[in-house]
Amino acid sequence: MTKRYIIKQFMRNVYILLFMVLTAPLTIAQTTYNHDVSGNRMKRLKSVPLPVTLISFTATKVSGGAERSTALLIWQTSSEVNSDRFDIERSQDGKKWSSIGNVAAGGDKSSNTNYSFIDKTPTYDRTRPGENLYRLKMIDKDGTFAYSRIQSLDFGFQT
Repeated sequence: MTKRYIIKQFMRNVYILLFMVLTAPLTIAQTTYNHDVSGNRMKRLKSVPLPVTLISFTATKVSGGAERSTALLIWQTSSEVNSDRFDIERSQDGKKWSSIGNVAAGGDKSSNTNYSFIDKTPTYDRTRPGENLYRLKMIDKDGTFAYSRIQSLDFGFQT
């Protein structure tokens, strides 16, 4: 585990203390303090834990034989706080993303939870490789969200 403390002078009598804890899997917390030099007081203003700790996220091409191939997306969390849902997003260029479905989250869990989603209609293009990019949009009950790493699958020149 790595601990790191950073103190920055924000204004003449205001200091900001940043506290970061990095563990595997990655968990980040940030705390800000307001230091009043004249009264020698410190006030805790904000502490923000991540709502979802994502352990893994994988995408696998599943051959459909005579049928079109599909994409199997599997992910696992180790903890969830106030988690609402996972939106599954797909893109071909990494710039324009479309939601292709969602999976309900566990809400508040401190144990490992497995999730999956099947993209039955990945994008194919006869003129270029059929690369599909996938990411998870992890949405909290208060509407805040974070994105997962991007996973890529190539479906080739299929018809």
